[in-house]
Amino acid sequence: MSEIKAVVFDCDGMINIEDRFSGRLARTYGISTEKTSPFFKKQFQDCLVGAADLKEELAAVVEKWGWQKSIEELMQEWFDERSNVIDMQFAPVMQHLASRGVRRVLATNNEIYRTRFMLGRLPKDWFDEVFSSARVGARKPDRVFFDHIVKKMRVKPDETLFGDDDEENVQAAAAFGFRAERYTGFDKFSARMREYSF
Repeated sequence: MSEIKAVVFDCDGMINIEDRFSGRLARTYGISTEKTSPFFKKQFQDCLVGAADLKEELAAVVEKWGWQKSIEELMQEWFDERSNVIDMQFAPVMQHLASRGVRRVLATNNEIYRTRFMLGRLPKDWFDEVFSSARVGARKPDRVFFDHIVKKMRVKPDETLFGDDDEENVQAAAAFGFRAERYTGFDKFSARMREYSF
């Protein structure tokens, strides 16, 4: 079996402990998920792959939602640092991988504005490369996204360990040829990583 040369980490649900925005809108502002769900299922999906601009798409729906403030204030609420917490347990993991010469990759389904926000908050020495769906033009679990990673990183799929909390993404990554592991918590995942002889 090939030696692992790169580890791919998911962002939300793994590196970033996120309080889902639609739930916060419902709890804090009384904007129900029934109102916001169509947006996240349709327009937001175009934003995720860079085919639409989040600010423009939000401007077309916030009046129906009953949002009383500006688009900028809505996005500030969305990206609030109190609801987007970096899991610092990963710090020694990233240091260890770097010391072993293993490439560290962040792979995230995020539109361009939140991608910039997250990159501004992540420790700058954690990742050798970041792949965002908005920049790639495809999202996990699309094979195009995975193919983009291996070509840019110049690694083979079986030399790549892929971690994600989404089962669909994990299954698709395994089908692509990655050594894929479902992320269900830091302790379990770090234990699995040790089994790969890092």
